[in-house]
Amino acid sequence: MNALRQNKAACAYPAMLLNGVCASSGGVVMALLQERYGLSYQWSGLLLAMLSVGNLAAGFAAGMLPAHWGQRRTVLMLAGGAALGYGAMILTGSPWALLAAFTLVGVAKGTTLNTSSALIAAHARERTKCMNLIHACFATGSLLCPLFIAALGMGGLPWWAPMAGLALCGAALWGVFALAGLPGRTGDGARVKNDWSFLRSPRFWVLTGLVFFQNCTEISVTGWMVTYFKDVGILSGPAG
Repeated sequence: MNALRQNKAACAYPAMLLNGVCASSGGVVMALLQERYGLSYQWSGLLLAMLSVGNLAAGFAAGMLPAHWGQRRTVLMLAGGAALGYGAMILTGSPWALLAAFTLVGVAKGTTLNTSSALIAAHARERTKCMNLIHACFATGSLLCPLFIAALGMGGLPWWAPMAGLALCGAALWGVFALAGLPGRTGDGARVKNDWSFLRSPRFWVLTGLVFFQNCTEISVTGWMVTYFKDVGILSGPAG
């Protein structure tokens, strides 16, 4: 039993590392898609916003669906969004299809953050230490992301190589959760009564507001600043 608990906690580290790579690529990928498909600034901004919409949706879905479907089925369904989203970006430049693709990537990001944090809280021996470590793994993945994309954009590789590499990282992320031994559906299938009392807590709304504005700032820096630097010539090519 202890080994199983440790395995569930340990899977959070590679999951967060891969999530950092997949979730922090929005600005660089957007610059590539703008160049390839000729997207306007209006559509580009909307696509980046869909990352946050997906992230928000994942928070509600990952919190409620496990009670009905089980944690394993819920996480595997939602975490596959990164592989599907980046794969779709290769296949089509339709703005509406790209909206769905970016939403799926955002859903995978939010699902991984929520699931990894829950696994550490439930199964890790030293929760505070392990919680800091998984966020350090996410930061490491975010740091490696532009280097990873730049490497895939060199050497005469096709334009879609960075998206293909990110799709493979998304598939690896899904595989980590598939091997984590997450629990399936429990109980006799009776209807679960949800407790919405947290909506009356001022602390909940304060913390939600802090996370919302932090996410907005993150998307602005990693998304629009990259595009701006490319447009003014400070960055160029896949390194941008």
